[in-house]
Amino acid sequence: MNKKFDIKTVFGKNVCKYREVRGFTQEQLCEKVGMSPSAISNIERGLRFPTTENVNKIIEVLEVEPELMFRNEETKEINILEDFNKRFNLIKDNQEKCKILYSVLKVLS
Repeated sequence: MNKKFDIKTVFGKNVCKYREVRGFTQEQLCEKVGMSPSAISNIERGLRFPTTENVNKIIEVLEVEPELMFRNEETKEINILEDFNKRFNLIKDNQEKCKILYSVLKVLS
């Protein structure tokens, strides 16, 4: 690895990514995990790292496998099919997002 691994930055980027995948605003995530908006903002920007209790709450609310929250996608070659399947599994219970994805796939095929 060329870059230094910074767990705060990696975790923060993944919180932001999976929060957006779930369709949550920062405010909605704050309500669900019981943290302040500034705390979530600082976590997403890699300025602060949450307590282990809050890490667990965030992972539970975002419904993400814990190891995905600590994966640095920038330094890893992504298997596109594997990544697609993981992302699809995050939205498969959301009818509206599945309709959008289906529309896009119809246009591409």
